[in-house]
Amino acid sequence: MGLDTYAAYNRDGFPLMEASLFPDNCLCGGLFSGGTGNSFRGKVYADFLEYISKISLYQEVMPNEEVGKLATDIEWARKSFPEGYEGITPEEMKDLARWFQIVYDNEGVVLGWW
Repeated sequence: MGLDTYAAYNRDGFPLMEASLFPDNCLCGGLFSGGTGNSFRGKVYADFLEYISKISLYQEVMPNEEVGKLATDIEWARKSFPEGYEGITPEEMKDLARWFQIVYDNEGVVLGWW
């Protein structure tokens, strides 16, 4: 089962955040996600994120509080696993942390589509 992960504003209809808010990154893109900055292929990172934070990307709408916790937990993982973790590179960890922090700082939510 695939999973595409999107950054959205926390208001009616959950409009996607502008891609320009997100710097270039090395996160894996999917069939309908990635390449624009405001989305990535969540399936690639779901197990890692659930391992470090106990938060699943497999939810339709991830609340802002959980988004902030993920940003913090990924920063912890970067220090704990400086060489990367099971196929997730240090660069991907840095980009994941930055991506979730941008969503959190903009009071956004994360949408999952599978």
